[in-house]
Amino acid sequence: MKLTFPRILLLGLLLNAAIAPALHAVTGSDMPRGTVYAIGLLGVIVVGLAVYLVVAIVQPEKF
Repeated sequence: MKLTFPRILLLGLLLNAAIAPALHAVTGSDMPRGTVYAIGLLGVIVVGLAVYLVVAIVQPEKF
């Protein structure tokens, strides 16, 4: 199964939908729901970039 951009985007949004309620529960009701979803999406992007950079450093000939 080849991961194309739409599939990666869908997986990221689904992961965000799973993470955001837990993040909202931890912070309590201090933050609005939209802010919690934005922080969750930012976290997913940061983790994705970190994985990409590790792969690019370990296998530079692939890029």
